Amino acid sequence: MNARLPVRAVGATLVLSLAACGGSDDAAPNPDVGALTPQQACEKLADARIAPASIGLPTRGATVTAAALKGATAGLPEYCAVSGVIDSVDTSAQPIRFALALPTEWNKRLMHLGGGGFNGTVTDVTTASSGLTSPPVPLKRGYAVVGSDSGHVAKPGVNIGTFALNEEELRNFTHEQLKKTRDVAVELIRQRYGTAQEKTYFIGGSEGGRESMMVVQRFPADYDGVFTLFPVFNWTAAMFKWLAIGNAMRADGGAGWLSPAKARLLQASEMAACDALDGVADGVISHVAACRHDPAVLRCPGGADTGDTCLSDAQIATTKVIYSRQTFQYAMANGLQSVPAYYPGAFFASSLGNSPLFDLASALSGTGGTTLGSIHNFGDAFTRFFIMRDANADTAAFDITQPGEHLARVQEVSALVDATDPDVSAFIARGGRWIMAHGLEDQLPLASATVEYYDSLAARYGRAELDKTLRFYTIPGFAHVGGSFAAEGGIPALDALEDWVERGIAPGHLVVSDMRSGNALRTRPMCVYPSWPKYKGSGDVNAAASFECVAE
Repeated sequence: MNARLPVRAVGATLVLSLAACGGSDDAAPNPDVGALTPQQACEKLADARIAPASIGLPTRGATVTAAALKGATAGLPEYCAVSGVIDSVDTSAQPIRFALALPTEWNKRLMHLGGGGFNGTVTDVTTASSGLTSPPVPLKRGYAVVGSDSGHVAKPGVNIGTFALNEEELRNFTHEQLKKTRDVAVELIRQRYGTAQEKTYFIGGSEGGRESMMVVQRFPADYDGVFTLFPVFNWTAAMFKWLAIGNAMRADGGAGWLSPAKARLLQASEMAACDALDGVADGVISHVAACRHDPAVLRCPGGADTGDTCLSDAQIATTKVIYSRQTFQYAMANGLQSVPAYYPGAFFASSLGNSPLFDLASALSGTGGTTLGSIHNFGDAFTRFFIMRDANADTAAFDITQPGEHLARVQEVSALVDATDPDVSAFIARGGRWIMAHGLEDQLPLASATVEYYDSLAARYGRAELDKTLRFYTIPGFAHVGGSFAAEGGIPALDALEDWVERGIAPGHLVVSDMRSGNALRTRPMCVYPSWPKYKGSGDVNAAASFECVAE
């Protein structure tokens, strides 16, 4: 399957002219809306059309396709539900579909929500942040809230990466849809309320976490506060590591596959070795930096697979891919040349698939997430469609360390998609505030990579200077949702971000809740990196007050 020619021929002149005249918060006020009822103001948006000049990157403009006033409920206020499309320059490229919630009682703030996975569905602007931060959700707080599908529709039965064969859809996914969606939201806010927002925020996790880092790096003037959770920011390197893990598992007829039972065995062994390093055996590895565990202790007698109580030599070889640094013989964007090892304790039982075999038909049908597992499915789809651009490519033969004829494409895609730029000076200079967090049990984006990125920022700017802009937290036991300490919905990040942006109160150590049953089962300090929560030696092991943040 051949890729289309790039659409970059839209030209630098067009990009510059549109950026110069569009996408500004300083649009003229629209006082006429003051005389309208909420119903009338909402219905008026149903006919809205946004000109290309109001959008800071090339498009053919945006159109609202529906606008309806939604009555207040127990969980949400009255709001105008707006949906629409932003038309691509390339008429063969899919549009960016967006949703915007405009509350009748508006707090004069805009919240931009990130997506997930390879995107492809419009972000739910009424509930999407509920797992990223503690309640209430932004819409209930009075925010206007916007999200998009990033410029393509995830089609049932179709591989998640096929959209990347169109260069404009690819560029929209990697970063351009962020600017376009935000600028359309700004214009629709002006039309609805008659004025611009006073503050603009972005929150996102996983792919949305990458997007949140992208707005800090590429569009720093557009956002006042950003929350990043478990970001797959080093997209190209992470996808290649996942491909390497998947290929190791499914070589030789699947001899190296770690079944869910084998993955649970591995994690239990790591837990037994390292759980008590924080002063108490509580089912959470808090002092990850001190954890030392060799999967070879689980070797089956003779090295052959004899069941779920041990690991074969081939399976131990797979763990070596997981727990080692992959080094590339070339530079990706921003000079990155490696991807680190996973931390011990990662929750792999949910991400390695239910089949030892690689099946191309299932991968292409869109069911690879189940058969291959998220790790191999994502790595395969990225390599197949972003890099090799061939549905029938042999990704098992792809050498991530030396991609040969594909090197130029790897570097081209990396420059578009990777949010690894350590230069965030523009965001610092504009007074932006940024909170970043990553669970240490994450089985998808590597927490170790996020730590290394933060360390690169601290080395570049100095910790004291960086502290004026960024707080970084690690959360022991938290996986890519769930894990030994299921923190989704229990992270007070938006409260802390609002305090920092609007009241000048910089966050210190916070308290995070394990929300496994929807209610806080236990709490822990959410420690500012590089500190971690250590048990004081007495007190309720389920209470944050029994722990202290230390850096030993």
